[in-house]
Amino acid sequence: MEKLAIIGSGISGSPIAYYLQDQYEVDVYEKSSRVGGHAHTLDLDEDGQRISFDTAFVVCNKPNYPNLMKFFADLGAETQDHLGGFNFYNLDTGMQFNSLDLELPMEEFARQQPSELVACYQEAKRFFSEARADFWEGKTRISMQEYLDKNNYSQAFRDNFVMLMGSAVWSIPTDLLMEFPASTFISFFMTHDQGGLGGKTVEWQTVKGGSSRYVERVKDALKKPIRTEQEVISVKKREDGKVTIKTTTDEEVYDKVVMATHADQALGILAEPTELEQNILGCFKYNETAVTVHTDPVIMNPDRSKWQSWNYGQVTKEGKLYTYVTYYANKVHNFTAKKDYFVSLDTPPSPLMKIKLSAFLSIDIQLMT
Repeated sequence: MEKLAIIGSGISGSPIAYYLQDQYEVDVYEKSSRVGGHAHTLDLDEDGQRISFDTAFVVCNKPNYPNLMKFFADLGAETQDHLGGFNFYNLDTGMQFNSLDLELPMEEFARQQPSELVACYQEAKRFFSEARADFWEGKTRISMQEYLDKNNYSQAFRDNFVMLMGSAVWSIPTDLLMEFPASTFISFFMTHDQGGLGGKTVEWQTVKGGSSRYVERVKDALKKPIRTEQEVISVKKREDGKVTIKTTTDEEVYDKVVMATHADQALGILAEPTELEQNILGCFKYNETAVTVHTDPVIMNPDRSKWQSWNYGQVTKEGKLYTYVTYYANKVHNFTAKKDYFVSLDTPPSPLMKIKLSAFLSIDIQLMT
């Protein structure tokens, strides 16, 4: 039986190991002591009650991620319905709207919202209609800045809708969003519709008990234990067609290797990358996103009845516009607790949460430029 090395135990590496272990002798290398990559569940004890919620990978759905859902089913990892729903709140102006508002007839929406937001709503309707047609006609192979300029979208629409959507989905700073390919931005919402913001037009699912539950099942299902704390520092091709995998402590020869890492990491460990490999792997860029787990609701909408699973905020500090997303974990994972638990991505410098459980995690998000 041929030997296969898989570098990385995240959602790319784990399924490959699971499905190919009967065809190859598989070794999975993981530089961290923890398996699972972006699958990271925080387990807390609240007066004897176990509270579990995710801090990185959170939701999925069958129409857009059929292979992932099949993987969970094959593992026996249960998923549960997540009703979705989002709320947007501008800390500067108090302006707000949510997924239910966007389902209202135009006349009723106009009666309930300020004129600036009504104008944005009308532009959003135009955007979803025109952008879809422009995509199929090949008119979106430009940056978002160029696309919005070309089609005369207002600054208010950019600030209150486009910035919101982009930062919510891809967790990137607003100054980078305008460099984003319009085709990538638009195609996401063509497949997800407004459900891409956490709306109810998509049947979202979460892993029951948190994403780490599927990771536990992967570990149990693999024939060989994952080699944790084994950082691969070099992958070198041999003249006989095999590869030598070198870690910080050892080296081993394999027939094949799968680089289940980020592109920049894969390039960094290739001992002798070809020009083609350098060109392909070298073009990917990443943005580090800070994740804060907290119980202080200061950056949430002050009206608790407006809280949704996904909450998008916007605030201006020292002349710079900041956007962020906060998952209301109690609602995302459908659990009842004495406290409210939040997972926030890229919160602004202030206001700072007074009660933090942890600010322990950062994740790299791929930039589409």
